[in-house]
Amino acid sequence: MKSDGGTGKRRPKTKHPGFGIAKRTDGVTRRKFLRNTAIVTAGAIVGPKFYVPGWAQTRAKSKIVRAFHPDATTGWSQVNQEPVTIMVHAAVCELTGIDNTADAWKSLFPGMTTASKVAIKINLACGDVPTHPEMVNAIIDGLLMIDLEGGPLPEENIIVHDMDNAFFCAQTGYVQNWGGPGVQYVGTDHPSLGWDNAYVFPISHPHGSITNHKPSKIITQHCDYFINAAVIKDHSDSDVTLCLKNHYGSFSNVPISQLHQHGYYGDGHTRGEPEFNRLLRDELGDKTKLWLIDGTYGLFDGGPGYVPPYHTPPNWAYNSVIVGFDPVAIDRIGTEKINEERIKHKDDPIPPSPLILDPSHVTAAAGAPYDLGTDDPGNIDLVEFDASATTGVDDFRPGPGREPLLTTYPNPTRAVSNVRFSCPRDGDVEMVVVDVRGRLVRRIAQGRYSRGMHHLQWDGRDEGGRAVASGIYFCRADIAGRRRQRRIVVLR
Repeated sequence: MKSDGGTGKRRPKTKHPGFGIAKRTDGVTRRKFLRNTAIVTAGAIVGPKFYVPGWAQTRAKSKIVRAFHPDATTGWSQVNQEPVTIMVHAAVCELTGIDNTADAWKSLFPGMTTASKVAIKINLACGDVPTHPEMVNAIIDGLLMIDLEGGPLPEENIIVHDMDNAFFCAQTGYVQNWGGPGVQYVGTDHPSLGWDNAYVFPISHPHGSITNHKPSKIITQHCDYFINAAVIKDHSDSDVTLCLKNHYGSFSNVPISQLHQHGYYGDGHTRGEPEFNRLLRDELGDKTKLWLIDGTYGLFDGGPGYVPPYHTPPNWAYNSVIVGFDPVAIDRIGTEKINEERIKHKDDPIPPSPLILDPSHVTAAAGAPYDLGTDDPGNIDLVEFDASATTGVDDFRPGPGREPLLTTYPNPTRAVSNVRFSCPRDGDVEMVVVDVRGRLVRRIAQGRYSRGMHHLQWDGRDEGGRAVASGIYFCRADIAGRRRQRRIVVLR
């Protein structure tokens, strides 16, 4: 089930064979071909409005990037943080055309300051196949890399959210945290949040039915920028549940027949998904700066899956991430990838049915009156590459004049805390965990490290191997002569 790909020191790129790209058959090796493949751009994007930054609208096509890493998952339950982090950062660099990772992330958020807030909308509707914490950790890592007037974005200014607070649980891998230190993890139904009564958006349906919907206060009151982080799954009614449908968790009054079903009210998905995304663009500030599909584990058949605490295990280890600026194009690519996997299983005792999915809401979103992007394969520039073929930390080195980066995640944590840090140059590193009084709890690094990004873990234990109690701790690092400190909240 692992994805294969080319090898080589730099990121090799290829094109989706179903999108007008011919394969070389003249004896050139796969490694040489992938290393030398050029990005071809031609044609024009259809529609007058898109969810893309202004600087990206000059592209001849809607660019979608798929990065994959064969080590992103192990078995059917383990997502591996470091390969996922490399994969996500490499995808963002390729999408933006900027090699320096911190600068690539910064380019997504024009005008960002240390007072800005970023919301990350995830999908936890299937407890076994959520937007995985490791994927979100990689996004958070990128946000904390951004240099904002000499300082980082405060962790508390990052909000990871979905509709239901109960979904932030052990099954999905998230810990609720609203108002505490560190990154905020919360559902819209939290008592201090809810739906914004200042906005009521009607949707008209056949037979005279009208439904009214309110946006999450997280969107209207608690964020300046927005990242849509979906997960790759099919859907028993809408065919797929990718980025466009992810916003069914951003508005109230969505589990109704007019939006979810076919029949008396026609195809509700041709109105619901496009309209919610149009509202976000035209009525609620157009805050979305990145569309992302978590393709580590997915469901090519059997989705959307049961909600927590019930189970629908993944049946697809795709080991990928897909990113773009066009929500329609990214959903079209996600659909094609699901279809490719479904075709592989056409001879199974119970094959997927139908074999080919063609979600009506994706086509509708591309047309009037929504004009959210393009679903025309001829107008999609798909770039795919194997992130494991990069030079690892060498490709993601911070600039020599930059301050050291220190991030910890998840935060809060119940057990293991992942620590990533950057060295702006070769030098000595000492890293310890201390309590609120500054007393040593655990030494986790001491030695010389090369310039670049590095990854460590603290297992939540002290020097004697005992699990520490719930509370606030600090990861304190001296990196090449510079002091950095990050707070870690432990919840037992």
